[in-house]
Amino acid sequence: MNTINYSIYEKPEFSKDCSLECGIHGKCFYYINSPKSFCKCDQGYFGRFCHLKHECSCSPGSIRLNSSICLCPLNKFGSKCFLQHTSCQLNNPCQKNGQCIPINDRINKNRFICLCNEGYMGLNCEYISNRIDITFRTDVIPSVIFAHWIRAFDDRRHQRITTFKKVPFDQHSVTLFVKKPFNILFIEYLNNSYLTILREEFIPLDDISIDINIDNMCVNVSKLLN
Repeated sequence: MNTINYSIYEKPEFSKDCSLECGIHGKCFYYINSPKSFCKCDQGYFGRFCHLKHECSCSPGSIRLNSSICLCPLNKFGSKCFLQHTSCQLNNPCQKNGQCIPINDRINKNRFICLCNEGYMGLNCEYISNRIDITFRTDVIPSVIFAHWIRAFDDRRHQRITTFKKVPFDQHSVTLFVKKPFNILFIEYLNNSYLTILREEFIPLDDISIDINIDNMCVNVSKLLN
């Protein structure tokens, strides 16, 4: 049986008998661990008694974080978010419904990056990612797995990237998409590791189907020596 411990913190209690006069733009609250009170101001107001008003100078569609900081939407920039990016608005360079993210126009007006959907990769999401379909042939089907991608080099130390993937409920398989070259793939779950793929050369645009079972489980060395 698994147990989860979660701490729930009480919110400060609003009291009509609070000693502070917070006006019509705030409410008085008591601290949980102190008899002192404070004013919680409504949106757009600040100050000890919520008597000061923020003068919003941010462009429409942006979010004012405080009196001097504006949080701009995706295609705007500047201190008040009135300047617009053009690299993504005129013609979306990202294919396969990828999302275009503009880069600071002060560096280069035509700079952008593409946020590709799952299954696609490349500067403009123009390439199909390698696909790996994994089927679990074990007694226990995990809810989540860790994929350890290892790339080997001749002149330097190997590189490892670890990702995780949720296994859909009531399913015995999961699909992984690969955007970077690799030589070895280990799948880890329930404190066990399984050697899934071992290749000397990476094959781009390849589709792989593989089963995970007891035969490709990596046994701990302590068990082999007992």
